[in-house]
Amino acid sequence: MPHLYPETLEAFHDWIDVRTWHTGHEADEQRFDKFIETLLSSDGTLSPEELRDLIISTEREGVLPEASLDRRAEEQLARYRKLEV
Repeated sequence: MPHLYPETLEAFHDWIDVRTWHTGHEADEQRFDKFIETLLSSDGTLSPEELRDLIISTEREGVLPEASLDRRAEEQLARYRKLEV
């Protein structure tokens, strides 16, 4: 897991610890955007691989089947790339 500042980890968990994080609901996407804003302002950036690994390792024990988790992680990476610019 990459080293992240506490406020970034808090924003990450505010997003991914919500049971619906993977559904694409507006509130879930807003929480993801807040995490990315916090990441970029506090920590700088993560490589796409680091972000993907962080999502998958955190959610591995969650409710999503592995194939769905991989697909959703890739969708979030695409959103991250747009926000990172």
